[in-house]
Amino acid sequence: MRKIPIEYVIPGQVLHKPVYDYSGNIVMKKDTVLDENNIAKLKKIGIGTVHILDKFSSQELEDIIKPKLIKRFKDTDSKIINISCNKEIVTDKTGYRKSIHQCIEDYESFIDEIIDDTIHNSDIINNLMSISTYDDNTFIHSINVMLLSLVVANRLNMTRDEIKKVALSCLLHDIGKVYIPLSIINKTEKLEVEEFNIIKNHPLKGYEFLRDCTNLGPSERIACLTHHEKWDGTGYPYNKSGEDIPLYGRICCLCDVFDALTSDKAYRRGVKPNEAMEYIMANGGILFDYELVKIFTEAVNIYPIGTMVLLSNGFEGIVETVGEYNMRPSITIYYENKEKVKPYSLDLHNSLNVVIKDIIYKFSAEI
Repeated sequence: MRKIPIEYVIPGQVLHKPVYDYSGNIVMKKDTVLDENNIAKLKKIGIGTVHILDKFSSQELEDIIKPKLIKRFKDTDSKIINISCNKEIVTDKTGYRKSIHQCIEDYESFIDEIIDDTIHNSDIINNLMSISTYDDNTFIHSINVMLLSLVVANRLNMTRDEIKKVALSCLLHDIGKVYIPLSIINKTEKLEVEEFNIIKNHPLKGYEFLRDCTNLGPSERIACLTHHEKWDGTGYPYNKSGEDIPLYGRICCLCDVFDALTSDKAYRRGVKPNEAMEYIMANGGILFDYELVKIFTEAVNIYPIGTMVLLSNGFEGIVETVGEYNMRPSITIYYENKEKVKPYSLDLHNSLNVVIKDIIYKFSAEI
């Protein structure tokens, strides 16, 4: 399976994952054989990338989150959004809190299932970038941030209870956006200063909702409040810096930025995972906790199985397997300096003079 930009899709390739629009609705089912008409349809509705199976990536990867679980989460997400929007006009306070508490319990059950399926499954962890990302829909973004946080928290050797708290924090980190006008949330042009100032209220709004309407502890609530704070004090809403930002907030910030960079939005294409990781690494000790950045780069694999890559020696191939050190996977080589060769395996772990130069979507000889 490979995730590729829509402009690189060739008729005859097969969708390996369903395609969602920006409202979270399925617009094209898994196993659809793509032709010129449905490729044009995807382009027209603004779909930037798709997951495909082709002759270079026939290996199927297990979904982290099964479709039924996605539907359950979406139903709960819609419910809590509707409930929170009525916070100011509700009359039955007891029933209101009870409804919210049920949503939180549903989220916790959802997280338990994901932890059981992922934490000890190295194949899923190593291929997270291929199987977690859907689109820029807010609830899917929250799932992606939660999945990234699970991997980081697990690498930090947190207890299961701590991992659940981190994951729940990340799942709810953007709940305050329900109090921001949709005209601002959905705006495709650059925000005006006044509009951005309104956006910057969402961490506080989310914190107040979690404080006033749920039984969540201070760790989860404060993570929501601080997920836009930066290590150097340039974040918001309170310009906190360094370890004054709680650990859960620092984890959420890192995972939030990485997913935002790599996800397609209505107004721009997501960047390649390796480019997003370069940004994260470059800002270790500046925007992000340097020690967490080291953990993040070790835990999150940016070259999952099926990724097409260009190597520093001019060779091109497909990631075949991922070992303990995910930056140096084993590659099946198909081209050497644009010359087609009989495919063979090159293990970068044992070829220290060669590095991955870039992620590509077509072999150069085919362009």
